[in-house]
Amino acid sequence: MIFKFVLKFFLAILIGIIICFLICGKVDIECLKEQTRKIVSLTESKSQSSLNDSSYRKSDIKPDRRVVWQAKQYFKNNTKSPDSLQYRNVKSFFGKDGNSYACGEFNIKNSHGKYIGFRRFIFNGHSILIEGETKISFDSLIKDFCILDKLPQS
Repeated sequence: MIFKFVLKFFLAILIGIIICFLICGKVDIECLKEQTRKIVSLTESKSQSSLNDSSYRKSDIKPDRRVVWQAKQYFKNNTKSPDSLQYRNVKSFFGKDGNSYACGEFNIKNSHGKYIGFRRFIFNGHSILIEGETKISFDSLIKDFCILDKLPQS
C-alpha cells in the first residue's frame, strides 16, 4: 500500500515537472507544487471509492497563480518604462465563469517621469482590462471577475 502511494507521488512530481516546463518554459517551484498537488489529489480521488472523503474538498481548488506572473509579463512587455512598474494587491481569483484571473493595481511613470497613480486591472491570461479604459463600470467588472480566491465548500 505504501509502495503504491510513493510510486504515485513520484509519478505526480515527474508529470508536474513536465507540465510546468511545457506551460511556463521553465520549472517554477510554485507551478510545480500546484501541479503536483492537483495530480496527487486526482489520483487519490480516483482510487478511493467515496467522493465524500475529507482528503479531497472543493475548497482545496485555488485559481491558477500563473496568471499573476503572466499579467506582470504583459505589463513588462507592453510598456515604455517597465523598470518603473509598481504593483500592489495582485492576486489570482476565480471569476463567475470559473476561469482564473489576475486582479490588482499597477503604477507606472509617464513620459515626464512622474507616476500616474495606481490603477486597477483585470487580466485573463490573454488580454487586460484597465480602470479608466473601459466603458463598463470597473466596480462591476471586479464583481464578475475577481470574486473568489478558492472554490466554496459544497
